[in-house]
Amino acid sequence: MQGLSAQAGVSSYVDIVLVPLGEYHCNEQYPHKFTAAAASGVTFPQATVTAFTFATKRSVMRVPFVAASPGNVTIAGKFSFAVCTGDTCEPRSASLALSIKVE
Repeated sequence: MQGLSAQAGVSSYVDIVLVPLGEYHCNEQYPHKFTAAAASGVTFPQATVTAFTFATKRSVMRVPFVAASPGNVTIAGKFSFAVCTGDTCEPRSASLALSIKVE
């Protein structure tokens, strides 16, 4: 996940960037998703995000959120994805967390 700062009360976002290594590539057919964990002082317009900007070697999922007040918040959740070779696909999931400074 990438992100740096946000403004309180303003719609913000973090990007989840999927970059497969070696012979692997992003699988456009897999139903990628990020399911946000509940966070104090943070609301999510969508609890589960499925929109994914696809590219074979670098795909991006934008996760919108709104922080209620200044301070530090943690955006966390489960990211489900798949990377493939010409022979196999490997569905995976990962727990992600990112601390954001809210001004």
